[in-house]
Amino acid sequence: MQETFDHFHRHVEALIGKRDYAAALACLTGGLSDHRTHHDALLWLGVLGLHAQRPALAQAALSERLLSEPKAQAVSLIARTLTGSAAHAYWQEAYRSEPTNTLTLTAYLTSLQHNAAEQGQSGKQRSQQQYQQLLKRHATPVADVQAAATLAPFFAHGLGLPCGGVWQHGNRLKGWYLAHADSAAPTFTLNAGNQRATVAPALTSQLAATPDLPAMRLYWLDSALKGMAEGTPLQVEANGTALLGSPLNWQPTAPPTLPASKRSSHRVVVLVPVYKGHAETIACLESVLASQAENTTPFRLVVVNDASPDNELVNALQQLATNGHIELHHQAHNQGFIGTVNNGLRQCAGNNVILLNADTLVHGDWVDRLHTAAYRHPHVASVTPLSNNGELMSLLAPCEPAAALTPAQLAQLDNAAAKANGHAGEQNVEIDTGCGFCLYLRSDALAEQGGLDPTLTRGYGEESDWCYRAHRNGRHHLGALNVVVAHQGGVSFGDEKRLRVKQNLAVLEQRYPYAEQRFNTCLANDPMQPGRYRLMRQWLRCQPLAQLRPSGLTNVAIWPSVAQAERSLNSTAGELALTRTSQQQLTLSGSHPHAWRLTYRLPEQRAALHADLHALGVTQVMPTTVALSHWLTAALPAIAQAPMQAMLPAATSTPESPCRPPVSLTQLSKRLANQGGLVAVAGQSESLQQPALTELANTLAKHQQATYLLLLTPGSQAENALISSGHVYTVPLAMSRWDERVTLCQRHLPLNAVLLLDTQPATLADAHWLTQQQPLPWLVPEHLATYLPPHATPHGVIPLPSLTSLAANAPPLSASNTPRKVSGKQA
Repeated sequence: MQETFDHFHRHVEALIGKRDYAAALACLTGGLSDHRTHHDALLWLGVLGLHAQRPALAQAALSERLLSEPKAQAVSLIARTLTGSAAHAYWQEAYRSEPTNTLTLTAYLTSLQHNAAEQGQSGKQRSQQQYQQLLKRHATPVADVQAAATLAPFFAHGLGLPCGGVWQHGNRLKGWYLAHADSAAPTFTLNAGNQRATVAPALTSQLAATPDLPAMRLYWLDSALKGMAEGTPLQVEANGTALLGSPLNWQPTAPPTLPASKRSSHRVVVLVPVYKGHAETIACLESVLASQAENTTPFRLVVVNDASPDNELVNALQQLATNGHIELHHQAHNQGFIGTVNNGLRQCAGNNVILLNADTLVHGDWVDRLHTAAYRHPHVASVTPLSNNGELMSLLAPCEPAAALTPAQLAQLDNAAAKANGHAGEQNVEIDTGCGFCLYLRSDALAEQGGLDPTLTRGYGEESDWCYRAHRNGRHHLGALNVVVAHQGGVSFGDEKRLRVKQNLAVLEQRYPYAEQRFNTCLANDPMQPGRYRLMRQWLRCQPLAQLRPSGLTNVAIWPSVAQAERSLNSTAGELALTRTSQQQLTLSGSHPHAWRLTYRLPEQRAALHADLHALGVTQVMPTTVALSHWLTAALPAIAQAPMQAMLPAATSTPESPCRPPVSLTQLSKRLANQGGLVAVAGQSESLQQPALTELANTLAKHQQATYLLLLTPGSQAENALISSGHVYTVPLAMSRWDERVTLCQRHLPLNAVLLLDTQPATLADAHWLTQQQPLPWLVPEHLATYLPPHATPHGVIPLPSLTSLAANAPPLSASNTPRKVSGKQA
């Protein structure tokens, strides 16, 4: 099997290398129909499209790959076929996906430079600020000398010469320094209090001049520092230039040890590390203080200020401390999240600690309930409550964050959790790892494990490391199903989060090889689901119907996918939605007064579904496809069906989305034939099986035409036959929940038109949604045109005598083809 797989790759690579593009295309077209090579064939088709100057081929193949594969390779390749803002958006997504990849980073930086040059003054300033911020973020740490040399031209452009960065790596001090080639060799000066030392660079690299940069020299610092006291601020300079990352607070190389409690282990400290976010922090502290009277478990509120630059926040904290409401500790220098937490844990040694993020809100006797859960079993290490944004303990579904909660919304959900999950055996469930937004850490577990690992990078994944260490000592972690804590998320780190997560996850995967498998098992089994659903039903029955369904509608639409249902909920008419998530599973979701969701296994949970719909005042279910209507009749015969109807908002033209004059079929066919084009195909699975569509695909293949059909809805029985033509790709924009990638394709993929195969409500909704971002005409077979709702699209409806009218002669794929334009831009 592996030999066959490797042969496929070597053969394709050799054909492209010999510029035998027609043979490579034939090989890859066959690879599309084999599930073993399908994904790799898509990537190679992208490469082939670039080499053969066929951007539409690359875009068609890679757009399917980037919606099904988390790596940024497909995004990077497709960006090379685009120009201007579209290319920039794709490079930005490539960086977001793989921020630790140096090649992706340099491509994004280059795109930022080009984007700044094409914008006005204000846009140019924003791009330059973003460019500099990105460079500073990646200046420390840098992986090695080669990575530093790769990034050197960008550092020189964005930070100026000389410049450099420094960081701690274990017991070693590492850094880089970039200067003009004719400058004096630097001496790295280290100042730590009254101590002063100099260090020579370990390596030197000469960088040749370029048209816009002089010759430069890169110096690499790598020095062992022994006897450095923990927490010592270390100022590092090179020839008088302070390096980024300096002053550096020298951190320990192992988690701090914490003494066990000498008295009762039932003392509790709520520990809140603070840096930024004035409004969020004060709201958090006020919610904790307000809850003190409702808890029988006494607790101290300890706040550690990590050298916050927000003077207004620091003054507010000081006032709370002066009034005796909080115990406040100030750090003279910024030590980052991990260093700040460890400092706080030392201050609280011997106590149980609830580590609480400053962007959270708490309610009621939350401490009592967490404390009781922590001591319900002898080997518990940590307890995590439910939250709108709490990784495994998220309310919608594991690892699916929802919007922040208001205090009133939190109070309702927390009260519902306490009541619904307050019975014995229902209060908590074992989970793989806790989440640091609100994490109860038992004092005896803290004495065993110590604090957080200071060698991890800036505040993401450190609680997982602590929990995995506790696992090794036979400890367990619980999810408290009877407590809800609101969590906004991202206040402190913002855009930096993904980079820091990726950096730390790489470390954790090496330390704990089986951790990912354990986590995924917990994710798949979802032991939290029964408790979430008990909570939601309790909460639903306490809400006025006017809150849940402001429009007062008594019917609810059922959609083929969660993504389509969510778009319905986000529209002005959407308040409730049903989704068939599998052949035997149905999901009910709502958007008012905030997002909620319940899933049912059929037929065993049919009674629960009926009861919930009745409680919500729903009397009819409205299918959005014929297939759903048939399924509903068989699966839920007792539920009344409303007749299918088009569910499109009134289409209007806006300045941002100007009307495109209707294009004649002759003009459109000629444009697709001569330039190459991407046509989105909207239609349900039964419509995709019609012979005319297969005929169209085969005609496109026969004439080697640079027109490609992108199926918005996968799953048709005829899909393999269509894909084997090499001119049809499954791009599930309408059904994918990968929001960033879907938005990227919707806004920037150079589509020429939307081909409608039927006028079922789901199909019309998909077509309308797609044309909201691009002014695309609809291509509709004549026999369906009369079924379109009035003013279906402001961008023109073109009746087609037959689907094959799109096919036209075009030159074959060959090495001599000249570059083609896509949407009027040179690829």
